[in-house]
Amino acid sequence: MSNWLAITGKHAEDGRPIMVGGPQTGYFAPEPLLELALQGGGVNVRGMTPAGVPYVVIGHTPDYAWTATSGGSDLADVYVERLCTPPGGAANDGTLFRGACVSMVHRTDTWMAGTTPVVAEVWRTVHGPVVGTATVGGTPVVLARKRTSFGLEGDSGVAYVQLNDNVAQTATQFRDVMARNNATLNWAYVNREEIAYFQSGAYPRRARGVDPDFPAWGTGEWEWEGLLSATEQPFAIDPAEGFMTSWNNKPAREWRAADGAHDYTSVYRSLLLDARVAPLVKGKRRATLAEAVGAMGLAATTDLRGQEIVPEVVGIVRRARDLRPYAALLRDWQRRGSHRLDRNQDGRYDDEAAVALMDAWWEPLIHAMFDPQLDGLYDVVGVGFHDAPSNHLGSAFQSGYYGTVKKALRQARGRTVKEKYRALRCGGGTRKDCYRAVQASLRATVATLAARFGSTDPSAWHVDPTEDEIRFSAGGVALASPLPWQNRPTFQQAVQIRD
Repeated sequence: MSNWLAITGKHAEDGRPIMVGGPQTGYFAPEPLLELALQGGGVNVRGMTPAGVPYVVIGHTPDYAWTATSGGSDLADVYVERLCTPPGGAANDGTLFRGACVSMVHRTDTWMAGTTPVVAEVWRTVHGPVVGTATVGGTPVVLARKRTSFGLEGDSGVAYVQLNDNVAQTATQFRDVMARNNATLNWAYVNREEIAYFQSGAYPRRARGVDPDFPAWGTGEWEWEGLLSATEQPFAIDPAEGFMTSWNNKPAREWRAADGAHDYTSVYRSLLLDARVAPLVKGKRRATLAEAVGAMGLAATTDLRGQEIVPEVVGIVRRARDLRPYAALLRDWQRRGSHRLDRNQDGRYDDEAAVALMDAWWEPLIHAMFDPQLDGLYDVVGVGFHDAPSNHLGSAFQSGYYGTVKKALRQARGRTVKEKYRALRCGGGTRKDCYRAVQASLRATVATLAARFGSTDPSAWHVDPTEDEIRFSAGGVALASPLPWQNRPTFQQAVQIRD
């Protein structure tokens, strides 16, 4: 769950572009990532690589640097396979493909999960592994997933060899090199003059009439018609805004997300970077490398709800006289940066009362806003309410109801929104319904906190930062102490090529 930011030379000190970023691969002891430098035979490169890989995967040469975040784009489809009995085979041991009954491949896999043996029966059709069963009109079928990169993952290695060989001297050359990478990744690139973005991956060109959000018949009439070319994939050089950011957010308008990605809304955690980089490039201002690093660091301790939701919701709750102190508490926290941060390391968040209120209120707020329409359907939606820092993984705020809550609140308040909700409404209908529901949920939350801490006075409310801290997974005999929470990469590089 990686991130990066890049600033164009026009808006950077000395006219040289800036990049800060890196991969988030979790926290282990020892770490699976290694810092690696290769020099000799015309190669001069330094960066990181997974253990056992002999090339730098993310890093820099003397002339350019690159990094990536997970792309989450759609390079797989599900096919509905009609069952049949192949000649000499068992009943329903095959699937119908282009007029013939093709036997499914079957094998038994066994492995150990700790000390527990696991046995799995694996079936594979002409399209890919069977991932489920169903019926169509009462007739049994199997569902198989086809992925463009299956069995071809090793082909991506050519791209890293070329990057290590220093061949990507321009942004366009970088795109052409990374077009060989069939994994869905958001790449950032910076040299002495350019910043660039490219979304790598092998993306299918689907048959006419196929909707990527739904399965297609696997009988042969709806097969992929080749792959998209690199020039059809998201690519940008030196945007007019003066900067680019990525934190696993949607690559481009009209670009298809993977089937399981239901969380691309108007609020995404990349806004934490945008809010801090935009002021650095405003007008004729030129950002320094230190300021770019600082922007990344500030975003790493910010609660996305404080930045994006609080400005919308306080306008509703402060209309109720009894709720004004709590609205002011949240507003002051937002104006100070919405941080979950213990600067003096006294074991308490600096704004712990506001953090305690936001944490306790979030789910009741969602229920108050959407239960009239979504009660009993939340599991079907496929998005969790909140990606909390308390997962102990560092990465947070990637997926949740953040954008849904913000849009519904703005719509209820009569504010401008793009593509208004046609069915979903805050509180189930009118502005009055919404305001009443939101205010009632905050009153209930205050009562809950008062019962827990013995007072309605926020100064009595506490948060334990250790509930958010990053805890290392033991990967061997090494031990590592927990870290204070921060939402940032495991490995990070800050680059500005000046010579």
